[in-house]
Amino acid sequence: MAGLGEGRSPEAVLAAAAARLRRAAEAELAVVWLDVAGEVRAEIVDPPGIVVTPRAQLPAESETCAAVEYGGDRLGAIELTGSPLQTGVSRLVREVATAAASLVHTVVVREALRHNVAVATAQRDQLREARRDLVARQNAERRRVASDIHDGCQQRITVIAGKIGLIRTRMGRAGADDRAEAVRLRAELDGDIQDLVEALGAITSGRAPPRLDRIGLAAALRREVRGLPVQVEVTGDPGPLPGNVQETVYFCCLEAVQNAARHSGGRSVQVSLRREPAALFFKVVDDGTGFDVEQAVQGAGLDNIRRRVDELGGRLELVASSTGTRLTAWLPLVGSG
Repeated sequence: MAGLGEGRSPEAVLAAAAARLRRAAEAELAVVWLDVAGEVRAEIVDPPGIVVTPRAQLPAESETCAAVEYGGDRLGAIELTGSPLQTGVSRLVREVATAAASLVHTVVVREALRHNVAVATAQRDQLREARRDLVARQNAERRRVASDIHDGCQQRITVIAGKIGLIRTRMGRAGADDRAEAVRLRAELDGDIQDLVEALGAITSGRAPPRLDRIGLAAALRREVRGLPVQVEVTGDPGPLPGNVQETVYFCCLEAVQNAARHSGGRSVQVSLRREPAALFFKVVDDGTGFDVEQAVQGAGLDNIRRRVDELGGRLELVASSTGTRLTAWLPLVGSG
């Protein structure tokens, strides 16, 4: 192993040793195998340029293969192949393997450090990306909650306040009709307040309101879209559905309707529900001005819809033009919990 002190790299010294060993043994091929961080690779091949078959493990010791050990650890192996091989090749290979141990240790430690640095760098980058994604999702969720409160709950509060004012006015009059109307408005007010409580619970928890199970998907959607600044028509009644499918359709339809109310500039939205033996279809169509699907497809609202549909193995199609937007989705019923 003379030559290490001449400024040559460990690989250069190992390559020269492998070449001398191959010539001395009259072998066709000499390979120095290394185990770097659990990955076995042919670090030195002589003659150079020959492609060797990759290995999952270091080759076993034999007459033409010797293990390279350092500090009790097996770091690699030196292997000769081909014929003719000179007599005493086994002793020669073992001697070279023993002499090369410190060099192999240097290479393995250095390459393991490089590997670990690369892994740590990749993990750091992944962590940064995950952190950025988490912050973006949190910001999007905050915007969604604020928007839902503004577009949904605030309108309900306005309606409740208006009815309270009407009740006070009616109660201040002496007529029987006025008092009867006040009683009727008071009864409506109970339902309006319950709707508000359920809407707030759905916004903060991300779960569908209890009435979805009580009155069904179509009725719950009709009740939820009351008071929006667009006319919403819900057609079709799919009947009882698996809970996860029902919640997915409920939230996706509401998201699409609210998107239309906020951004489309249209006056009406049509929601269609259709059940088939193995699938549920829903469609949301507005008469707004449309948008660029390629640019808007990554919006938070559309991302939420796409994520929910994907989670159930469904399909989503979005078509927009200057005359409106159509969102169509298909969800499988077979295998849904």
